[in-house]
Amino acid sequence: MHVLKRSQLILPLALVAITGSFTLPVMAQDGAAPAAAQPESGADRTKLIEAASLFVHNIMIAKPESAAAAANVLLADSVEPSELALVIDGADLGKRMDEAFRRSRRMTDVADASAALETKLEAGRQLLARKIDRIEEAVKMLVGPMRGQMIATDRLMAAGEYAVPALMRQVVEGRDLGLEAASMRMLVQMRRQSALPLALAVKSLDPAAQRKMCVILGQLGYPVSVPMLLDLAQTKGVTPDVTGAAMDAVRALGATDQPAHQAYAEQAYAFLTADPSLAAYPSESMQNVWKWTEFGGLAADRISTKVYFDAMAMMLSRRALELDASDDRALAIFVAADLRREAAMTEGVIDPLFDGQGRSAQFYATAAGPQTMQAVLQIGMDLSDTGLVRSSLAALRETASASAMIGDGSTSVVKALDYADRRVQFEAAFTLASITPKASFAGSEQVVPLLAQAIRGGNETYAGVISRGTEDAQRIAGALRALGFMPLTAARDATEFGAIAARNAGADIVVIAGNGAQVRSQYQAVRAMRIGANIPVIVVAQPADKAGLDKLADDGRTVVLGADISDDAFKAGADALVAKALGGRLGAADSSRYVNDGIDALTRIGLASGNVYKIADAESGLVDALRTQEGQVKVSVSALLAMVDSTRAQRAIIDAALAAEGDEQTLLLAPVGQGARRFGSKATTAQADAIRELVKKSTGSLADAAAAAFGALSLPSSEAV
Repeated sequence: MHVLKRSQLILPLALVAITGSFTLPVMAQDGAAPAAAQPESGADRTKLIEAASLFVHNIMIAKPESAAAAANVLLADSVEPSELALVIDGADLGKRMDEAFRRSRRMTDVADASAALETKLEAGRQLLARKIDRIEEAVKMLVGPMRGQMIATDRLMAAGEYAVPALMRQVVEGRDLGLEAASMRMLVQMRRQSALPLALAVKSLDPAAQRKMCVILGQLGYPVSVPMLLDLAQTKGVTPDVTGAAMDAVRALGATDQPAHQAYAEQAYAFLTADPSLAAYPSESMQNVWKWTEFGGLAADRISTKVYFDAMAMMLSRRALELDASDDRALAIFVAADLRREAAMTEGVIDPLFDGQGRSAQFYATAAGPQTMQAVLQIGMDLSDTGLVRSSLAALRETASASAMIGDGSTSVVKALDYADRRVQFEAAFTLASITPKASFAGSEQVVPLLAQAIRGGNETYAGVISRGTEDAQRIAGALRALGFMPLTAARDATEFGAIAARNAGADIVVIAGNGAQVRSQYQAVRAMRIGANIPVIVVAQPADKAGLDKLADDGRTVVLGADISDDAFKAGADALVAKALGGRLGAADSSRYVNDGIDALTRIGLASGNVYKIADAESGLVDALRTQEGQVKVSVSALLAMVDSTRAQRAIIDAALAAEGDEQTLLLAPVGQGARRFGSKATTAQADAIRELVKKSTGSLADAAAAAFGALSLPSSEAV
């Protein structure tokens, strides 16, 4: 017996559901809906009913192979999903089929075919429910016999917001008082599905219809309509009875009187959070954005779910700005939503509202100015939207002055230095390094070390370890290396970790191990530190202490693991935390760009000799970079270290030059001379001897470079001659 496999059955149907191929147009003017497929003859219908009955029967008597054979008849390409749904539900087989689907999940030989059949049946039911002619028919049945009313209610509830236009038309036209009342009751019963379509249309209606809509909206219990109701109530020229009805609805929804632009901004932000309750069908690939048309009534534009929330946030915040152009929060929300929407506009994504608006999101971001972009940056950090944060920082680098960038030292850019994503930390440092502050600020000490770390090789992810036990620290460090982290020197407590992390320009994650009291104490100390307030933390607890520490994970940035778990379990827990808290890792392209940007920024800082950003703070990272970088980058690092007045820096660049060969050695000798001319010779005796030998043995350009370094170090010239 041939049974189709899951990959053959479910994937094509799932793709159809995802792409919206089974979704019918909302309104007739958007394109006529295809007629529901009908069995070609009574014999075909009988055949399908027989196959469905056999499927149910064989599932119930536990004959999975026979059930799979019956399922394959119903899964044939010649049987349309809508045809399948029409036949099965028309024969009152729906409940029996649903029970068979539930039982079949425990039967290996039929589970795949059954799952595919269930997917096809649900797709067909959705197709039928959203057909315009069936919706219109169901609306008329609301005032018919009781059985017809029950059928109509079921159909309209299944249609969801697709039924709202037909129901609303009956209320607005008011030609049949009985049908109008039934339609109003139906709209109230639909609750969330009818709230947004009605709210977006209410302002365009005549006063009589507006009063009716206000009554309905007030009974729905969904505050999504509050901004539109306030807008209606506050519009000049609106009759007092409409204003009163709108405000009654506002109060019924638990809201209070406030400027409509503020309510629009609040609702726009709610959409920006991508709250799934604000989408009628959040699991589908397409959504509807509703509007009232003069001749067609309530109609919808189809928009990809991927950009639906951002487009709605833009639409509502734009209305807020129309009402009050000085609403700074609305402007920030508009810019934030536009940046995110534009980033999501990949091939196949549909946005009829703002696609082709003529201005790029980056245009609005730069034109909005630094104050607005600080607010956009804060929105991005509040939403943990790394892409939005990075776009905001890019705009601020283009427009912000020192005062606008830093302010009182608590601006969003400064806070971004502690954001739990290394890319953002680097880009925040680049942004702050693009200006010359007049005085230090909280976090200014992080900027230069971060720049040095970017040069060192930004694709490394650093992990701190806090443990009083040497063996535990070594085991944890080994596990971290296996995960691709670079462990920092182990610390005995939070204070020591803070010092180690500061020298390293921070850490991406920290592991705390010990007994219950030790772990809790060190955890609280880490969270109290600026460098550890938002850092992801892995707590490794003794088995007896774990239950008492599990609540630490409630902040979403902590995971609590038992000390007795396997390395694989530790890896799984750490991977989950990293994916949730750190977001994306650095790629090769970002890392390469960060190296170049870091060199440029530190070169400016070194030449400026300012009081806030000091090139000496980059020493540790740059010395490490000499060991990790090569070629022209290594030469640039040596040139930066030549600006640092320290013995360690000068000796590091001398060692790098002596260890190199060929053209690279020639290039690396130049910074040796530069540093010596600036700060005098700090070379060791061994280094001096090595350079002297190089002068004696080398020829050509290498000899010239060695001689220049030799002379700058003030070594005895007679020996060279």
